[in-house]
Amino acid sequence: MAMGLAMVFGPYIGLKFANINAYNTAFITCMVISAVNIILALFMKVPETKEKVNVPLEKIKFSWNDIFDKNAVPYALATFILACAYSGISGFLALYAKDIDMATTASSFFLIYAVFVLITRPFTGRWSDQFGTKVIIYPSLIILAVGMLLLNQTRFSGMMLIAGAFIGVGYGSITPIFQTQTISSVEPHRVGIANSLFFNSMDAGMAIGAYGLGIVASAAGYRSIYLIGVVLIVATGLLYFVLTRKKEESDVYLENEYEEIA
Repeated sequence: MAMGLAMVFGPYIGLKFANINAYNTAFITCMVISAVNIILALFMKVPETKEKVNVPLEKIKFSWNDIFDKNAVPYALATFILACAYSGISGFLALYAKDIDMATTASSFFLIYAVFVLITRPFTGRWSDQFGTKVIIYPSLIILAVGMLLLNQTRFSGMMLIAGAFIGVGYGSITPIFQTQTISSVEPHRVGIANSLFFNSMDAGMAIGAYGLGIVASAAGYRSIYLIGVVLIVATGLLYFVLTRKKEESDVYLENEYEEIA
């Protein structure tokens, strides 16, 4: 929730500064926030594990297994693709809004997004636990895709704000479930690796997605970014379908094996 809101209020404040050409103030604000984060980090305490294992430094070697977990990679890939789609909003919405003469509406877009994240997030987690993740993921992907299509077809301010509501419900509901499933896919002692992989996948998707969509925008215009976003959302849905199908088949196989042994 905290990260999601930061991704909303950051662009909202940044766009407010941009609308009054206060770019120096924006950079100073970022510096102040970074300094506050450093100070807060000094007071953070990481709980110590009860069992300590002393390993000689000369025996410690770099291993890809310390960064990736094969069980978490598929969910991390889904997170990466979805983040690529969202990068079109975080990276280009301000330029797109300026291009269609809706620069002042862009900041309100993020505010509407935040409101709907706050409204839906408490319920989606509970419903996911009660009815299963697919009940939340597939409708949320559809809602997110509709929001992207609305952005692509935006002709007036209200339409952009409605798109913000759809995207807030869709993206805001999917990401925490993806994080939970990424973490749940590994053994308890590798939760830290899985959590790190989730955030690295999201960051990589934001960066690589923005780079790729920037090339698309320069060739076909900003509207095309959000059509590409729909394609990426569909790809995420197909990947998620394959992942859950394989997991269900694996669970059925293990259940049958257990019954035969019993």
